[in-house]
Amino acid sequence: MITLQLTFDDFLIVAKDAWPIMKHMQTIYLIKNPAYPEIYLAAKYRGSPAGDWMISCKLYIKEAIQHIERLLDGSLRTEKSPMVTGDHPEQDESSLLDNEWHRIYQQLIGMALWVSILGRLDICFAVSSLSRFSCCPREGHLKRLKRVWGYLKKFPNKAIGICADDPKYEGPQEELKADFEDQYRDMQEEIDPAFPEPIGTPLETTIFFDSDHAHDTKTRRSVTGILVVVGSTPVTWFSKRQGAVEVSPYGAEFCAMRTASEEAVSIRYMLRALGIPVEKPTKVFGDNLGVIQNASIPESTLKKKHVAISFHRVRECVAAKIISPCHIEGKDNFADIFTKATDISTFKHHAWDLLWNMETRV
Repeated sequence: MITLQLTFDDFLIVAKDAWPIMKHMQTIYLIKNPAYPEIYLAAKYRGSPAGDWMISCKLYIKEAIQHIERLLDGSLRTEKSPMVTGDHPEQDESSLLDNEWHRIYQQLIGMALWVSILGRLDICFAVSSLSRFSCCPREGHLKRLKRVWGYLKKFPNKAIGICADDPKYEGPQEELKADFEDQYRDMQEEIDPAFPEPIGTPLETTIFFDSDHAHDTKTRRSVTGILVVVGSTPVTWFSKRQGAVEVSPYGAEFCAMRTASEEAVSIRYMLRALGIPVEKPTKVFGDNLGVIQNASIPESTLKKKHVAISFHRVRECVAAKIISPCHIEGKDNFADIFTKATDISTFKHHAWDLLWNMETRV
């Protein structure tokens, strides 16, 4: 007879009443010092079962900054934004870093990536732009990376708020109702029969997408920015260059919308796999009216053949009621800060509406 002993560093139970589950697990496993979560994977959890919850990486940021200032042998200067307005790191032609500073640059990038993953979506574009140069960074790239950490030093208290309420967005919005009965009549959302029976209140899902056409001045690839919101909680965000050069803003926006539709399929599948009811189509907000109309109006014809795959993929998702395209003004599109280095006013308008301040909440 072979006996296996499994050892885990930690685990997390997510439930309305976690303690009965914990007590049952204690009858099977040896669990040391169970308690309400405070620190998990370097993120601090703050709240109570009866109130709002927040996930913050404030402690990690403070420890990281102390480590960085020791590496740099000096204090970081605080900054009001992670990047200079309109900055393009790919244009930098300063001297290459030597081996020691190259290693430090990679350390700073690695820590910044983890901070972004833990909830600081406000540095997502900056970190995505600078991580491209990890294999061959220049002095100018290091200076920009110091600015990112200087921004985090000035604003360490920003946190992701956990809220299941339906989102309430200000500003003009136009949801276009599509009828693709004649063109995509066989399209329907795939529902796995193995999904558990859904219970509880249905959650609304929302996605913001944007692109900055030909953003990269060296390759002329556009940048896609995506923000996925469940209830009123941001859950997924990323900024990345598109895989090919698009010749028009229309093509770049349609590629971004295709990515948004794929994210909608993924998040809806995951929620249903967890037994959460998902009833309404995912609202997909974009600021290019032509793209929204082409995705919604059956009579719209495809004049740009090079975006045919994105065109039909998006329209099939609309026909299957997976997504519902909505037009929103560019100044109200949260995904804007994931595609370019905006001015401070625009940056704060978007980023600080998405993040809570730990000192003023709960």
